[in-house]
Amino acid sequence: MHASQRPLSPASPACRVTISAAALPLISDVLAGAGLDAPRAFAETGLSVTLAPSHTIPLDRFTTLLENAGRQAGTQACLWTCGRQIAAPALATLFPSGLGETRLGGLLARLLADLQALQEGTTFERQVEGDTCTLAYRIHDPRIWPRSRDAEFTLGFLHAVIERFAGTVPMVELALEHEQDGCRAALARQAGCVPLYGQRLNMLAFPARLLDLAIKTDAAPS
Repeated sequence: MHASQRPLSPASPACRVTISAAALPLISDVLAGAGLDAPRAFAETGLSVTLAPSHTIPLDRFTTLLENAGRQAGTQACLWTCGRQIAAPALATLFPSGLGETRLGGLLARLLADLQALQEGTTFERQVEGDTCTLAYRIHDPRIWPRSRDAEFTLGFLHAVIERFAGTVPMVELALEHEQDGCRAALARQAGCVPLYGQRLNMLAFPARLLDLAIKTDAAPS
């Protein structure tokens, strides 16, 4: 189904899945760091950055927050950058279990499991085929739309986690559910890979050999 065919009703009462509010302060910080008006984006979405970490918010409201922030950025693809910037603090505070692993593959497995627990109604998957590993991300409910900036934010985050321990990673492929928009050129520059649009899920692929990389979390680059 193309973007133009999807219901544009992210606030639909039928959307009951939720996401933890624990990430909101970090998201506010990275939005501000990218030069975006974080308080405005939160206010437009009806969310508060001061919600307790134990609080949950509707998933459609969360994706709308990122859409509102992305709208401020125009064609600059800032949400990919914001996703990358949140990687280090999120690993330290939201997803610390992965830091006990000794291999990148183990860390990613723990991270995807933690993300799955944090965000309902969503699938995070890792698959290895030959010499390629893919990390895929898909929200199940098609009524939670648009969610293009959420997809870019999430894949940017995952890519930054890999590079935090593996150094510069040449992506084999970057795929996105949403149709091509004005951010295409900026996203291709930032990601170092020409994205494929209108795909069935959001996915990035990288060399599978990196999964066996030994990691030292106390010496990870910032």
